[in-house]
Amino acid sequence: MQTINVVRHYNIILTRFKNSIYNDNTEWIARWYFDNYLEDNVTFEVRGSVHVTYPNPPHLSVRVIYQDGTMTNWLHLSQDENGVGYIQPLGMGNKFKKNLTSKKRLKKLKTLRKKYKLKY
Repeated sequence: MQTINVVRHYNIILTRFKNSIYNDNTEWIARWYFDNYLEDNVTFEVRGSVHVTYPNPPHLSVRVIYQDGTMTNWLHLSQDENGVGYIQPLGMGNKFKKNLTSKKRLKKLKTLRKKYKLKY
């Protein structure tokens, strides 16, 4: 079997967020992306440093910016015990979020109408 080397191009922007910036090796981010996606010439924007939002494990907030200017939402990237990157499943942080019942929602709506003098 013949081996073919493929060269990928990318940029990384490290953005300070909440007075912290990521200073560790960033190659694992590019490796995660190019192992899973085919797009070339992308920019990775890393916001802040490694942080934890309960109950999720430590992660980085990363956004992928494409050549045409489009971009992804903020992704939460973590590394497993082997150093391989993966995206954390979304929605885990809303586990304990309370939903308003219809009576509470109506009461809140009436309060807002009264406060802002809305007529509808």
